[in-house]
Amino acid sequence: MAATRGSALFNESAGPPDRTPQKRLAVVLWRRKWVVIGTFLTLTLLTAVVSKSLPKQYEATATLWVTEGSGTATFDAVQAGQVLAGTYGKVADNQIIAQRVADSLPFETDGEEVLSAMTFGPVAETQLLRITASDGDPRHARAIANTYARVFIAYSRTQLGDAVNARIAFAAPASIPSQPSKPQPTLYTVAGALLGLAIGVGLALLAEAVDRRIGSPEELEELTGAPVLAQVPRRTHDKETGVAFEESFRQLRTNLQFLNGDSEALRSLVVVSPSVGDGKSTVAFNLARSFAETGTRVILVEADMRRPSLRGAIRSKSGNDNGSSGLSGYLNRTADLDEVLCPTDLPSLQFVPSGILPPTPSTLVSVERARILLADALKLAEMVIVDTPPLSVGAESSALAASADGVLMAVDAKASGKPVIRRARQQLAVVKAPLLGVVLNSVRDLPDIGAYAYWAGASDSSGKRGARPGKRRPQSRV
Repeated sequence: MAATRGSALFNESAGPPDRTPQKRLAVVLWRRKWVVIGTFLTLTLLTAVVSKSLPKQYEATATLWVTEGSGTATFDAVQAGQVLAGTYGKVADNQIIAQRVADSLPFETDGEEVLSAMTFGPVAETQLLRITASDGDPRHARAIANTYARVFIAYSRTQLGDAVNARIAFAAPASIPSQPSKPQPTLYTVAGALLGLAIGVGLALLAEAVDRRIGSPEELEELTGAPVLAQVPRRTHDKETGVAFEESFRQLRTNLQFLNGDSEALRSLVVVSPSVGDGKSTVAFNLARSFAETGTRVILVEADMRRPSLRGAIRSKSGNDNGSSGLSGYLNRTADLDEVLCPTDLPSLQFVPSGILPPTPSTLVSVERARILLADALKLAEMVIVDTPPLSVGAESSALAASADGVLMAVDAKASGKPVIRRARQQLAVVKAPLLGVVLNSVRDLPDIGAYAYWAGASDSSGKRGARPGKRRPQSRV
């Protein structure tokens, strides 16, 4: 029965079947939305501020007409003029011409500064050559462009006239530019926004990859491949939180009862955890009490023989400690199971303590011995709940998990990160353990059911609100 239920409820690949890569990406981006939004806004605003603070540059362009020397307008002549325009563009990029321009300008400059401010290039499919000058002063930009064009015309006539059969003349002088060519705040801001969005998405994915914390119940379900059956709030002295704590285990009990539908009833349940501090003992203890409250005969087995924590809590509610040999004595075949049972304050709940701690607990709990233990316990009770050591600590957890009708994993998001939860899931998959679901412990947000139950009970028999709730039994810390 365990193997059948396990194959139906546990999927080694994990993850909801409808969670496509696109949906996973959307979930990650929504979870890390503040990283994306923060990076996007930061780079957008930074780009906008920086672009407006950059020095302005103005461009002025003088256009020259280059023709083949024959003066005819044949196709070959036009083609030759286009080639000459490109050639003259290369010739114009000349330090000698730039120095002559610098000497001719009405303001102080030198040839290197002039040449660094110039760009030359032919207009595609034409015989035109553009000479463009860039400067922080629009009037200087026009003066440099027109002066460079005149000096270049003179230079080409005197230096190239005999070697090249071509004519060059002004087509259009440069005018004073009305708008700066650089910077372009709108263009830069849009580019910064797109860059910020891309970097934000990258940082969100990186943060998701390196973050080992569990961000949501949905993420926990994706990691384990099993549903979150209950979210247990952090226990405090607040009465409302105490009610919510108890209600979370009643909800867990109900979910477990309805989880199997019409199939055979769940009778043996093993509570495991990925690592130390996940609260598995708390889950096992309170779930056993919750079942016992309904009249179900329950045996709670303390199979954590490394760091047992249940025995003290049970003893505080029962003065009887006749199970001194405990589970270790039963496993060593020195005592029968009924000899190590301890009664509790609930008539329907019995307890098997860990007993004398053995040096190597894993040698006592084989798969065969675990099945015998559960079978013997089910002869004395209607349900058996077993508390085990963390999966990362003891091999006996896997043996017990593989032998039970169902396995419940307790996870505290602060105690166990994604890698250890993933390893725990894989370990259960190896032994084909029937993982029924997950309990998320120490949830900060108070469930609505707890608040509703508390305030609904805070009324007296006359129906008036504000009556003081009756004294509740304090919860033992397990």
